[in-house]
Amino acid sequence: MKDNFKMIQISNKAVEVRVKNDASANSDYKIIMTLGMNIKGIDCCGSHTLFWNGKFAQLYDVQGM
Repeated sequence: MKDNFKMIQISNKAVEVRVKNDASANSDYKIIMTLGMNIKGIDCCGSHTLFWNGKFAQLYDVQGM
C-alpha cells in the first residue's frame, strides 16, 4: 500500500487498485487491471507499479483521479 493507492491481486492475471478520493474520505476510486500475463510479482515505488512473471515485465504509472 502506498499513500495514494492500495493494490490487491484478485486473480492470476488481475489486480484491484483503489486510488484515494480526496473529495470523500469514505470512498475510493476502484480500478480493475487485467494483464496479458500471469502475475508472479508486484512492486510499487511512488506512483509506478511493476508487474512481472519470469519472462516479461510491465510497468504502469498510477495517477490520482
